Amino acid sequence: GSTALRETYRAVSDREIDIVVQALRQDGPATTSGLAKRIGARYWGPGRLREVVREAQRRGRVVRRGRETFAADH
Repeated sequence: GSTALRETYRAVSDREIDIVVQALRQDGPATTSGLAKRIGARYWGPGRLREVVREAQRRGRVVRRGRETFAADH
């Protein structure tokens, strides 16, 4: 039903973005897969980390440093 769909596309929380930004600030730029390992994002659900990174970019908190590499925007 629509509940599963709604759960998949739930709004990105400030906390999720903060986790990503903090990891990138502490340990430097990372690929999506490297970042996922750092923060345990595989437990977030399929595609969730990409969604969070995309929203963080939209808010100007994360910048792309290459094809698959991201960094915190200082």
